[in-house]
Amino acid sequence: MFNIKKVFISFVVVTLLSIGTAFASAETQPLSQSTQICTIGFIDMNKIMKESLMAKALQEELNQKGQEITDSLKVEKENLTQEEFQQRQAEVYGGFLKLKQEMEAKFDTNIYQAVEKVAKEKNLTVILYKSSVNCGGIDVTSDVINIMK
Repeated sequence: MFNIKKVFISFVVVTLLSIGTAFASAETQPLSQSTQICTIGFIDMNKIMKESLMAKALQEELNQKGQEITDSLKVEKENLTQEEFQQRQAEVYGGFLKLKQEMEAKFDTNIYQAVEKVAKEKNLTVILYKSSVNCGGIDVTSDVINIMK
């Protein structure tokens, strides 16, 4: 007859040996070809916003459009009732917000393309925002700004 205690102990020993062998072989395996070293770059968005010619141009265009709208509304206010003026103001402001969103989307696309190009040129696996990087990484902000010109 089988001794249940002996069978159970044998099962546990064989299982532990199998697991131990699996871990041991995994630790001694050389790095596979699919394993790659991760290189990290980062960009400083504040610097990009201050130094990028494109950012400056878009901001200037937006400021100019805002001034035109303000001047236009001042003239229109004289010929409109308070209610009509508020309605007109809301319409114009909605158009201004739409223009702002379009410009931001254009700027975001341009940054994305520049970051992608820098990543390929410098063989970077990841590019993060500077605020997300506590230590290490390669600052590629100037490279991105130069490409965005």
